[in-house]
Amino acid sequence: MKILFVLFISALFMTACDEKDCCSGIPGDDVLFEFSVVNDSGVDLLDQDNQESFYQSNIRLYNSDGNDTSMVFNENSDAPYGYAIIERESTKRIRPSFAITDDLEVVGYIKWNETDLDTLQLTLVQQSTNVKRLAIIKFNGSEVWNEQSVTKPDNRYFQIVK
Repeated sequence: MKILFVLFISALFMTACDEKDCCSGIPGDDVLFEFSVVNDSGVDLLDQDNQESFYQSNIRLYNSDGNDTSMVFNENSDAPYGYAIIERESTKRIRPSFAITDDLEVVGYIKWNETDLDTLQLTLVQQSTNVKRLAIIKFNGSEVWNEQSVTKPDNRYFQIVK
């Protein structure tokens, strides 16, 4: 009887949805990335304990589709301005989240304060029908991460010196 129950439950999970309706449009973590920002002296500019750091409340993300640029804002989100500041290995990192559309090239901007604006360009590859994967990241036109040249492509992290 136990085996019959396990088989029934397994069959239920396997037939609960098909490719047409299950999980379509749910973003995965294949486009997430993080980076740290330091100055020439190695001071962490995302650590609020440092006097030289950027005020996290001033940081804004902008999506661009080539014709229009709009600030990322979702009041119902845990990260209403489209980014999270996290700490890994004793370093603060920013994890931006830009709008991923049907395009395989994504351009976004990070406004650190009133005078400092940087451009991020993401190159994606279509991994399957509903899944895109991050392949290349450029920061102000310079390539800073490429899945082909890193030893751990799932660790999408780089550091910026400002």
